[in-house]
Amino acid sequence: MSGKLEYNKPKGESAELLNKYFLNKFRFGYVKCKDVVLPEYFTNFGDRIREMEIRADDIWVCSFPKTGTTWTQEMVWCIAHEADLKTAEEFLPQRFPFLEHSPLFDYRDLMSANPEITFPEFVLDSVGYINNYPSPRFVKSHLPFKLLPEQLQRNETNAKIVYVARNARDTCVSYFHHCRLMEGYKGGFEQFCELFLQGNVCFGPFWDHVLGYWEQRHSPNVLILTYEEMKKDLRSIIHKTADFLGKTFDDEQVAKLLDHLSFQSMKQNRAVNYEPVIEINKKYNLIEEDGSFMRCGKIGEYKEIMNPNLMDRFEEWEKENLTVRYYPATAIASDRVVDNVRERVFNDRSCFNLHLAKMETILVQFSSTHVGHANELAHIRLNDCKREPIIAAFDANVLVSDILRCHHQPPNGIG
Repeated sequence: MSGKLEYNKPKGESAELLNKYFLNKFRFGYVKCKDVVLPEYFTNFGDRIREMEIRADDIWVCSFPKTGTTWTQEMVWCIAHEADLKTAEEFLPQRFPFLEHSPLFDYRDLMSANPEITFPEFVLDSVGYINNYPSPRFVKSHLPFKLLPEQLQRNETNAKIVYVARNARDTCVSYFHHCRLMEGYKGGFEQFCELFLQGNVCFGPFWDHVLGYWEQRHSPNVLILTYEEMKKDLRSIIHKTADFLGKTFDDEQVAKLLDHLSFQSMKQNRAVNYEPVIEINKKYNLIEEDGSFMRCGKIGEYKEIMNPNLMDRFEEWEKENLTVRYYPATAIASDRVVDNVRERVFNDRSCFNLHLAKMETILVQFSSTHVGHANELAHIRLNDCKREPIIAAFDANVLVSDILRCHHQPPNGIG
């Protein structure tokens, strides 16, 4: 992992789309580093990030953009501070700084032309701000695992990482609106989807990002959550995260957090809703779009927005990334196994794909209404499995964070 980071320019149709729709007063170009798309200004920070000293009491919240990051940050902060909401009144980027804040927003030309404009250190040099921040540090990052500080990748200090993932299609929709509002994207939704599918939005490709952290799931210092789990049962996720952070909460504390972390509360909370940033963007004509950082918080919004052709493209893209590239040994299970799973676990036969990666992994795809049934799949085992299979469940590829290992014999009729 040693040596300086190397960069190259994006090429082809995606590069043309980036240059046409995604350049503005604070974004002047793009580079690729280890196949990850990043703003050109990242080249000033990449090696500093790689060489950062990681502390044992660091807590990192990592994610692909627009997967529930801010929600997870606020939850982690409040849990770590024993539900003392007074500590959460400070502006979130100040107390829980974003590692790539400065690389994303290059304000040097703007400040030279407008000396009256000033920005705080966590905006101008987010890496230096974090390096100098007193312990314990809480750090947000959208970098894929392979671009995190090397000490963090090697788990040298036992710092903790909470990673949150989300349905790829909802992520794309939310990221589109975010980029229009916060990052100066001027193109339409279909052009943005093209960039997203080709892995040419910032921090993409999406599946490389998700699967890079997924591969770290067995580390005792990594916790993987999903946006969908948080929406479905935030109480359980609070307890799960508290346990990961070595905290214990009573019912009164949990109730207080549930209220504080509700979508309506977060949307109205200026410490976390980024309204101050939107106001600055408007004041200095950095962004033309109107809107709110916390927009709707829905699961499945993509169904209202994507046309059938786009849905088909996403489905093919998901299959390619989850069953061909990442699971090259995938084989379709026997009809008997599929039928039994459908009948026993998905009584309405909503299971539309069951892929069994021979000898090692079971990948199940099913509708969002049946994410809760994933636990039942822990009983499924193939007769020819020589090792314990790991079960991963996706709702149109929503990663389920509970890693289920098969310690049980299969129920009658399965296997």
